[in-house]
Amino acid sequence: MKRILYTLICLICGFTLFLCLIFHQWLSFSVANIPMPHSRIDSELALFITNELSRLLSPDIPTVEDVGDTVVRAWFKHEKEFCLKVLNGTRHLFNSEGCRNSCLISTQPYSRRNVIIIPYRSRAEHLMKLIPRLVELLTKQNLCSLLIVSEQIDQQPFNKGIVMNTAFVEALNWLPFHCAIFHDVDLMPMNNEIDYTCSIYPKHISVSVDKFQNRLPYIELIGGVLSIPLKAFLRVNGYSNLFWGWGAEDDDMYERLMVNEIPVIRPDPNVAQFTMLKHKPSLAFHSALRTQILSFTKVRYRLDGINSLNYTLVESQIKLYNQFHSLLNNDEVTKTTHFLHENNTFRSISKLNYPILHLKIDVGKPPVEFIKEDNPT
Repeated sequence: MKRILYTLICLICGFTLFLCLIFHQWLSFSVANIPMPHSRIDSELALFITNELSRLLSPDIPTVEDVGDTVVRAWFKHEKEFCLKVLNGTRHLFNSEGCRNSCLISTQPYSRRNVIIIPYRSRAEHLMKLIPRLVELLTKQNLCSLLIVSEQIDQQPFNKGIVMNTAFVEALNWLPFHCAIFHDVDLMPMNNEIDYTCSIYPKHISVSVDKFQNRLPYIELIGGVLSIPLKAFLRVNGYSNLFWGWGAEDDDMYERLMVNEIPVIRPDPNVAQFTMLKHKPSLAFHSALRTQILSFTKVRYRLDGINSLNYTLVESQIKLYNQFHSLLNNDEVTKTTHFLHENNTFRSISKLNYPILHLKIDVGKPPVEFIKEDNPT
C-alpha cells in the first residue's frame, strides 16, 4: 500500500514539473515578443534627471519660503501705493469701480483683484476670439482684473510652465493681485454665469468641456482654466519649468497642491461650460521623460519653479482693450478682423478701457533630451 502511494506521489510531482516546464517555455516565448525598454534610453533618462536635480541643488537658488516672504512684503508695499492712486483717481489703467471696491477695508472675496494669464504662441485667431469674450464677462462681474498675454517668441519647444511663471512674476509689477487665473487660449467660456472671482482655495473652473463630453477625463485634471490664490501659488513654488512641449505641467501642479494638502474646488459643471476651439495638434512632451519627471514631483517641487525660474523678457507693453489687436504682429490677425467687427460682443465693448499686458518671452534652450517629441495632442 505504501509503495503504491509513493508511486502515485512521484507521478503527481513529475506531471507537475512537466506542466511547469511547458509554462516556462510558453512564458519565455510570450515575453520575447513584448518590446522591452531600451537600456540605453533608461540610462539617458536616469542621467538627465540626476543632472537636473544636481543643477537645481545650487546654493544660488533661494528657498520657497524666502521667495514667498520677499513677494508678500513687496505685495503689501505695492498695494498701499496702488490703492492710494486708485482711490485718488490717479491710476487711470485701473480706474474702475471694481478696483476702487478692491481697495476698501471691507473687501469681500468677490471683490478681490485677479490677473488672467493666457499662455500663448501662434494662435492669434483663438486669442482674437477669446479676449473679447473675457472682457465681456469680467466687465459684467465688475472685477478688478488685468489680462495678460504671455507669449513665447523663440523657436524652442513650448514651455508652458515657464511662460505662466514668468507672467505671474511680471504681473506683480503692475497689479497687487489676490489670485491668478491661468486660462488656455483655446477654451471659450460659453455661460455668462461662469465665475471668474477669486476663491479661498484653488479652483478648477473648466470642469465641463465639450471635447471631453462635458465631464472630467480623470479626477486629477486641473488644466484648462485654473484659479489659484497668490499665497497657494507661492507655497507650491509655481509651475514646473522642466516640461518642454505640450503636456504634464498641469498634472504636476495637481501633485504639488496635494503634497501641500491644498484642496482643489470645482464649480457646478452645468454652469462652468466651455467649448474648445479647433486647432492643429501640437507635438507632445516625450512620454517616458514626462512620466519620470512626474514621479519625482514630491522631492522636486521645492527646487523647480518660481525660485529657479530663468527667462529673458524681450518686450513688455500694456494697452487698453480697444487697442489689443495692435499688440499682435501676425498674419492670422487679418483673418479674424472681419469676424470681430461683425461680432456684437466686440462692437459693444470695443470702447472699454480694459488693460491688457502683452509679454514677449525668450525661455532659453531645453536640454537635448526634451527635443525627442512624442505624438501630437
